Amino acid sequence: MQDIQSAFTTSKPKIAIIEFPGSNCETESIYAVTQAGMEAHEFFWNRDVRELETFDGYFIIGGFSYEDRSRSGIISAKNPLMQELIKQAKLGKPIIGVCNGAQILIESGLVPGLHNEQIGGALAQNVRIKDSHVVGTGFYNTWCDHKVVSKQNIFMQGFEEGEIFQMPIAHGEGRFVFPMQVFEAMKNNNQVLIKYCDNKGEIIDNFPVNPNGTMDNIAAIGNLSGNVIAMMPHPERSKISPKFFVAMRKYIESTRVTATTVSTQKFAYKTIDLTLPKICIEQYQKQGQELIIESVITDNEASTINQTLKELGILATVSKTIHWELDTNANLDAVIKSEELFNPNKENIVSSLEDVGKGSSKFVLVSYNDDIVGESKREILVVQGVMIEVLKKSILWKIDGDYQAVIDSNILANPFSQTILTY
Repeated sequence: MQDIQSAFTTSKPKIAIIEFPGSNCETESIYAVTQAGMEAHEFFWNRDVRELETFDGYFIIGGFSYEDRSRSGIISAKNPLMQELIKQAKLGKPIIGVCNGAQILIESGLVPGLHNEQIGGALAQNVRIKDSHVVGTGFYNTWCDHKVVSKQNIFMQGFEEGEIFQMPIAHGEGRFVFPMQVFEAMKNNNQVLIKYCDNKGEIIDNFPVNPNGTMDNIAAIGNLSGNVIAMMPHPERSKISPKFFVAMRKYIESTRVTATTVSTQKFAYKTIDLTLPKICIEQYQKQGQELIIESVITDNEASTINQTLKELGILATVSKTIHWELDTNANLDAVIKSEELFNPNKENIVSSLEDVGKGSSKFVLVSYNDDIVGESKREILVVQGVMIEVLKKSILWKIDGDYQAVIDSNILANPFSQTILTY
């Protein structure tokens, strides 16, 4: 046994660089892994997932998989590849997800790690808040200071608790959001690993120290077992990179016996002892005027969701329109004339709402809890002289087929960053 173990620990660990359509960080990710003394192998989403078991560890890289259709990470999270990664994580193999990779890990349930991979949080749209005022939204790219607050993860073993370092961020949906019971459990379990701070290590919940409005300045979290990490900043683009990936290599070398057997002892995979209640979907109550916009060109988002539903074996199809709700005093004609809410070259106003919500089809409204787009459009219209007090954007999904299976898949909405209502 000693000879076999020596043979494998002297060979370089094999790391699968997980890439989905739209991933774009493969060059720097491969470099980071190879510089840490490991072999990096590109593993595309459409390969035989059974090949994943031959790797020692996994790196789900950044980018914009499937163009963030529906929301960041959800389509990739439904790929059969992720079910195999869940299996490998339970064997003790290390997994790191960066940026879009972190979003995929959240949507697949690997982090924070509830029973049966139940979704326990969200990575919501960025909101830059300074002194209680929103000063920016959407994609943000900058260098940030970070502080180690916990080492309870194999990727953190090269750090000292309280250590401060810089990494860049580049994302539009990096705001960690958790229900309070999950957040408290994570804190008690030391699963919050890295937080955004200033250059003195002060954790200040204010822009620019908190660059995206994330809960409790969270930049990275791990699972309870300590072998999976999800982080929004990009270590592979920074000088601190070797600390993460050398720690990954050392962990593999200390536990590996063969390429498919992680440890001589059974790995103690743990989950958070918490089961969240099922989300209750309420009925939409119309409060003002409505404006529904349909696309006259191919809707790639709906097409991708339909293809994913088919691959999941869910017998249903969906189609999408945009739903705007305005207050009763708003000048609807002036709003339409402004063309701020739709592009007349590729979108039309639905002239009649009589058929919406009727017949065998079912309809749901999905909106973000923090309606950044709606508020931004409202402010633009006010500047243009169109007085409007309420403007809320939602997606109106039409579902034909197995309605409950579509809802239960969470493919249309994350219950912690979005609201879903029957229409």
